Amino acid sequence: MSTEQNTALVRKEIETLNGHDAARIEAFMDANIAADWQYHSPLPGAEPGPAGCKALLAPLLAAFPDGRYTIEDLLAAEDRVMIRWSWTGTHRGEFMGAAPTGKQIATSGIAVTRIAGGKYAETWEEWDLFGFVQQLGATVATPEAATAEWLQSAPAR
Repeated sequence: MSTEQNTALVRKEIETLNGHDAARIEAFMDANIAADWQYHSPLPGAEPGPAGCKALLAPLLAAFPDGRYTIEDLLAAEDRVMIRWSWTGTHRGEFMGAAPTGKQIATSGIAVTRIAGGKYAETWEEWDLFGFVQQLGATVATPEAATAEWLQSAPAR
């Protein structure tokens, strides 16, 4: 794929997430995340593939139904797309053990995604997880504990 096609795919992901339509988000993940996709981030141990991506997103989408990503920078070279993003959302559901606060939460980060065969193959993401958790008034001892808390925040299916 061309760098233009790769950046269009990343823009479509952000547009889809910002649309807050669960069925559309799930369809995007199923169609655009490779079965062996790997995620490297402050949340270690994510499952590979679309199921892993959905498991990471479900708690965030449920607890922050108005969450919105803004693309600050988007760069592409060969099979990689780098996005510097910011995010805001209102804490309206339980998340990482924190009851809804109604607070506006903000964070930002950078993600680099490798795209192969028109699908996300691997993503490296860095963002201020602990600053995010502190805004909720919660505490987490380790990245592994953060992952466990995050995934436990997922709504029942």
